[in-house]
Amino acid sequence: MFSFKRKTEPTSSTTWPRVPFDLAARALLIAERSGQFDAALNFFRKGRLDIKEHNYIDAVLDFLFMLETTFANGKFKTAQVEIEYLSYEELKQLIAQALRDRILSENVRGHDRIEQTFRQTYAGKAPKEVISHLVRLRGELHHHTSRKSGIWHPMDHVRFGADAYFLQQLCLGIAFSIINPTLFDEEAIKSFQAQEVMHAKAGTLKVHRK
Repeated sequence: MFSFKRKTEPTSSTTWPRVPFDLAARALLIAERSGQFDAALNFFRKGRLDIKEHNYIDAVLDFLFMLETTFANGKFKTAQVEIEYLSYEELKQLIAQALRDRILSENVRGHDRIEQTFRQTYAGKAPKEVISHLVRLRGELHHHTSRKSGIWHPMDHVRFGADAYFLQQLCLGIAFSIINPTLFDEEAIKSFQAQEVMHAKAGTLKVHRK
């Protein structure tokens, strides 16, 4: 074999795993109470869309904003942000979980350069080391100067592919951690059950009318 080509193609939505109905219903029922995490989830959504288009720089920025709005507590200086991140045991645990996830390993294997960068930057690293890297990455992408040798280029998305895939996995965990307390709290459960009873009664009435 002298050469080969590879490409990615979107899968049909009919092949995706089915979402349990109650999760979709709960999401609608808690919409009015989503203000506290709506921005974070939208950063995640934007990041996922950028990943699909291989716009890794934009994806990294979206995911870093999600991380920042959730854990930085309004701090913006590099040292302060790192201190805030390190103070959250939950964040450290989510980082460790993301690093162990099989899907992350599969994602980075799709491109040799991305896989190599992932091994150098993330594989085998402790959460504290990963946090330090993410804070440095945040500073690197928020500033640019043509005078610095090796500065990132806005078209070189592959350079940040490993960061994008890791942050995607991490932010997925963050998304669940911030929405679950509301999605499965007593108020959501009661609201869902009330809707279920109401529709069941409506169905019974239909049967009698026939």
